[in-house]
Amino acid sequence: TEIIKKREKWRKMTYINCWTRSCSDNVALWKIYGGTKNSVAIETTEECLERELRDGSIDGNWEIVSNGNRDSLPLSKSFDLSKLTLHDVKYIDYNSPSNELATKLLLSAPEIPFTHKHKAFSHEEEVRIICQPCPTLFIPPSPHVPGDLQIINGRDYLLHHLNDCPEHFDSCPNNTVRFPKGLTIRVDSRKLIDKVWVGPYAEKWFYNLLTEVLKKFEFAQDIIEWSGLRTPPHKRTTT
Repeated sequence: TEIIKKREKWRKMTYINCWTRSCSDNVALWKIYGGTKNSVAIETTEECLERELRDGSIDGNWEIVSNGNRDSLPLSKSFDLSKLTLHDVKYIDYNSPSNELATKLLLSAPEIPFTHKHKAFSHEEEVRIICQPCPTLFIPPSPHVPGDLQIINGRDYLLHHLNDCPEHFDSCPNNTVRFPKGLTIRVDSRKLIDKVWVGPYAEKWFYNLLTEVLKKFEFAQDIIEWSGLRTPPHKRTTT
């Protein structure tokens, strides 16, 4: 039970950015993640993505409530971007009677549960950037008792235990730590983006608009291209 509670806490302060490793057009991904017919896909390389993220910066703060008093700490000091890496998602059968992976996932490193998905999603060929707070961010007393001091980023806080107000898990003003719902890492887009693919169902005006926007921000003119699925096979020319 304690392990499950700890996993739930990690889930609420774990940030994930998802990509696909597929090198070809995937009509399922366009339909599912394109959202509308006017959509784009960004192409980059693994090396470039890792480099730009590690050289990036984070703005904003996360909030802590200590004995009813609010305080803010910078997100930039809570996440170590220099250690960010890409994780290939492993697709497994969670329902297999002989599968002991569920127990292993619970007992493993904090990022491991976020690198596995049901094999029904294997067509995505997903790669994830997983951003979690530094392991030394939280050093709670063990076992934690309501009113005990908790050390966060080297500072002592008198915290209320969540069990003091079980009916207000997310909204109680005496909650311990609140991370923002999203995390923004600033990168150099011109270094990150190799190609902008326009969805196969997009309209011409959308393509023209993207061309003008990319030109305005001084991207190379050959960076934009239609999805190969836009032209039906019987209309393609071969040499």
